[in-house]
Amino acid sequence: MSAMIAEKSSTIVINPKKEIYYDVDIREDHEIGSPCTDADKESTEVCYSDGGYGWFVCGGAFVGMFTVYGQLVLRLNENLLLTGIMINYYIENVFSGAKEAATSLSLVAVMISFVGGVFTPISHMVDSMLGARRTLLISTFLISGGFGAAGSATEVWHLYLSLGVCFGIGFAMMIMVTSKTVPEWFYQRRSTAMGIVASSGGLGGLVLPFVITPLNSTLGVSWTFRILAAIFFMANLITTVLVKERNPPKERTIKKPSQIIKLNLLKDINFLIWCLAAFFCVAYMNLIFYFLPSYATHIGLSTIQGSALVSTTAATTFLGRLTVGALADRAGNLNMCIVFNLITSAASYFIWTTVAYNFVGLLIYAIIHGFFGGCYLALLAPIVRTVLGPEKFPSGFALVSFFVAPAYAGPTIASALENHSTLEPFLVYKLFNGTMAFLAAVVVLTLKLRMQRNLWAKI
Repeated sequence: MSAMIAEKSSTIVINPKKEIYYDVDIREDHEIGSPCTDADKESTEVCYSDGGYGWFVCGGAFVGMFTVYGQLVLRLNENLLLTGIMINYYIENVFSGAKEAATSLSLVAVMISFVGGVFTPISHMVDSMLGARRTLLISTFLISGGFGAAGSATEVWHLYLSLGVCFGIGFAMMIMVTSKTVPEWFYQRRSTAMGIVASSGGLGGLVLPFVITPLNSTLGVSWTFRILAAIFFMANLITTVLVKERNPPKERTIKKPSQIIKLNLLKDINFLIWCLAAFFCVAYMNLIFYFLPSYATHIGLSTIQGSALVSTTAATTFLGRLTVGALADRAGNLNMCIVFNLITSAASYFIWTTVAYNFVGLLIYAIIHGFFGGCYLALLAPIVRTVLGPEKFPSGFALVSFFVAPAYAGPTIASALENHSTLEPFLVYKLFNGTMAFLAAVVVLTLKLRMQRNLWAKI
């Protein structure tokens, strides 16, 4: 018997034997539950296998996201990349020991995330005019060009341009195209596929230190950036070849920005509620990578133990995103977002603040937070598609990414609050992390109840 699942703007009907569905929002002349015909497959967009070549698209997106999500995790580790080892190298050997250089360099990491978020709507416009592969090719040159140029930086502003702007724009294009394209190939396994793509960040944070640390020790930071640029160029070429749209338009014409970015979505209350929830998720998402090593040092652990904790967090983030994607396909995207955020909040309140004062306690917290706290990137695209439907999804995704860009300053805000606090050291970080996760869960629960009054409904 066919199973019917209602989304906000479309009704999906699945044929479980062939894993083929009708989207009645696109074609309303089908009888609900009727099988997909050969003529339909050739002439309409309403029928396609759940997966198929989509798994190659998913694999290509995974490789591309490894180069950007992996850097998002890696550069937040104070022992690596734009902090720690590389910051010390720049200060001592490039920027003549200037004390203010450390603060200026730390802004590069924030700038990448901010530019990536703000530029996403423009990336959507570029994608709509040029197509996925041409946009990905531009992204490939920007990402590798940014890293290559960073290797020749002699001033802090060189890094702002090379990494903050050049890499940041390439990052926005890569995320926009892959997040738009992968869900097109799936229905029943859509969240699983996006979980696989998002998990690349955790894997990158785990694997890349073993590449960067020996390169930096033997060749120096400049050649480390250049070698990474070459590696990322080859990886992103694979992404460009594999990732393609399921139903590209026959003709691409230059459209007005208002035709591409649908600002009338801002009138959709459910969409605005999700934007708020996404803001809270992003505000705490990276905080642990900023402050876990320094907290480990504060409680008397060694630098090696601090690095081990960050690697553990990255590894469990990889596993957590795979898991939340698979569970979301079975239990609902909003349901899993609520559960994972509540567990993250509870871990911050009741583990990090009470028992995480030694290596074992902090290790337990790192495992739980890594597994549950990284759910946002895996669920972002599926939830936007659930709230808005497939037609409005690209604009909705671009707008969400734009609106949450300031939330990447969450760790900076938490740090400012900590500096003015009279509480015990690092307690503000713990409370900030737990509160943001709890607020995200509450807002998502509000969204779910607006869409479906049944608390236990799969949505």
